[in-house]
Amino acid sequence: MDQNRPPARPGIRLTGTEQEEHDALAELFLGDAAFAPRPMSPADEPQPKPTSAPPSSRYEGSAVRSVRADSDSDHRAERPQIELVVLGHLPVRASLWVRQYACQAARKRGETVSLVRTSGGSVAVDVITGVQRAEVEPVESIEDAIAVAMAAASRVILRVDETAEPELLERGGIDEVTILTGADEAAVVASYRLIKSLAASLDDRLDSDEPPRLRVAVMGGSGEVIAQACKKIERACKAFLDRPVEVLDASGRIDATGTTTICRIDEDHAADRAIEALLDTQSEAPFAPVSLRLTDEEADRPAMPEVVVRPIGAPRSDPTPAVTRGDSLPLVEPKPTNRRLREPLPELIEGLSTIQARCPYAPGVELACDAEGDLHAVTTDDGPDAVARLLAAGAWAMDNLPLLIRAETSVRLPASDPMADCGVTLHLLARSPARHRAVLDTDIRLYALASVEVDGEEIMVATPINT
Repeated sequence: MDQNRPPARPGIRLTGTEQEEHDALAELFLGDAAFAPRPMSPADEPQPKPTSAPPSSRYEGSAVRSVRADSDSDHRAERPQIELVVLGHLPVRASLWVRQYACQAARKRGETVSLVRTSGGSVAVDVITGVQRAEVEPVESIEDAIAVAMAAASRVILRVDETAEPELLERGGIDEVTILTGADEAAVVASYRLIKSLAASLDDRLDSDEPPRLRVAVMGGSGEVIAQACKKIERACKAFLDRPVEVLDASGRIDATGTTTICRIDEDHAADRAIEALLDTQSEAPFAPVSLRLTDEEADRPAMPEVVVRPIGAPRSDPTPAVTRGDSLPLVEPKPTNRRLREPLPELIEGLSTIQARCPYAPGVELACDAEGDLHAVTTDDGPDAVARLLAAGAWAMDNLPLLIRAETSVRLPASDPMADCGVTLHLLARSPARHRAVLDTDIRLYALASVEVDGEEIMVATPINT
């Protein structure tokens, strides 16, 4: 992490609740709030500072021409709003809710939104327009992906691991904190307590920066149920908090319209690097104003600079020692790589199409579906516990199958009988298949993963072994 970061401040703390407040809360949710304190009047309520509207050039024009402007440019585009999303009491704690919220934000606000999700060694960066998918070439560098996300959007929605949230709130650079919550009674009460805890933590900040704005997005229920939940949360916040809290109705069908993947990377410290790149306010490199080109428009140049595909093994620039007759051949150890394959793993298997959903407990595992709508999980043996990660992803996908069906139009019930015994097909792409002989006696499909050169370009090929 950045050595110049200010001294650590107290993290998020759960403040105590007095008995009077318990009584008032019970009356607030069950009765007419007779015990509730007097709500703040409009004159008492702090008014958030207005934010200037994003420049219209972000939504117009042709292809993305550059990520950063020339160093001698005196123009700096307006910094996008950075919104941290915190998962509250939801039916399923999964990334599907975060992406659903980001898609709704893009549609309802008319914004271009970048969604950055980090989890341990995994980073996913998407650009969401709310209409057609923007044509943007994927990148291999975390820093390049964050630069594209910052330059192309007027809002960046960030989701991190729960353990990283307190430290993140201690830093500057976060403009808004949004809690995603369900609409049932337990979720409403839990969301209020989380808001109160966040508000107290932000009030304890030692710096003089304006604290992030607080919001609550209620989702996962019908329109009437969500409307009632919004009213209850608004009443509780006005009665007990000394700061404004915006409550949003985030109901609606799970949809991913207009989502374009910039990168999905699995490597050591990927999440830390992404957060540093996103919140590094010390950088003097100006951002160029960027516009996205939709897929139904023509352009005279690629949306991003050409991506250079590097060899998977040892670099070509390594010198090869000369060998004469009688000499023993030197042993050449392949150099490991942390760089993710540019092509999605499921695309290496005939008949599979990649879907956007990912299991939060199985980094490096990609989900896909076939022509019948059945689910598949694919990974390589690059990281540790490849088989365990495959099994975890398969179990997670089946547990969340109803949500996946709503989120991915290509996914369907695996059988006409919803109670039928069925599962996710697992695929292991192995660079060293001999190490995985035990897999041959299981239902996991094993492939030999190798690189071949075609027209001077190195590509990956997966050859089935036990399918």
